Amino acid sequence: MIERIEVLRGPAAARYGNGAAGGVVNIITKRSSNEFHGSWNTYFNAPEHKDEGSTKRTNFSLTGPLGDDVSFRLYGNLDKTQADAWDINQGHQSLRTGSYANTLPAGREGVIHKDLNGMIRWEFAPMQALEFENRLQPPGQPLLRRYTKYEYQPVGEG
Repeated sequence: MIERIEVLRGPAAARYGNGAAGGVVNIITKRSSNEFHGSWNTYFNAPEHKDEGSTKRTNFSLTGPLGDDVSFRLYGNLDKTQADAWDINQGHQSLRTGSYANTLPAGREGVIHKDLNGMIRWEFAPMQALEFENRLQPPGQPLLRRYTKYEYQPVGEG
C-alpha cells in the first residue's frame, strides 16, 4: 500500500541520521481512510512452455474508520510461484566455465509467500497522529521480516 516514493539525493543526514550521507529513498505508505474502502486483486501467469513454473498472486485491502479519531487498514498477500523444471536450461552447459563447467544453470525455485498486515491510526490532537502497525507471516519465509512499528507523525503535509 504505497502512496508515493521520494528520492532525496545528497546528504540527508540532517533529517534521517548519519547513515544517510549519500541520500535516502523514502517510501510513504497510504494512510487509513475516514471512509470504508476495500479491494481484492488476483493475478495468474501460465507460461507457454511446460518447463516454466506458473505464478499465482492474490491480495486484499480494507480500510475505514473505527471512531471519530481512530481508523484502520488491514491488507494481506498470498503469492505462489512454481519451480521451473530441473532441466530447463539443458544445452547451456558450454556457456559455463571453471567449477561450473558441464553443469546446468538453475531455473527459478518455487516460492510461497503469505503475509497479513494491520495498522491502527489515532489522531489524538490537531495535526498529530499515532500509528500502530504489525505484519504477520509464517516463520522462515524469505524476503520480509516480522515487525511491529509504532510511529508518531504530524498529520499535516510537509
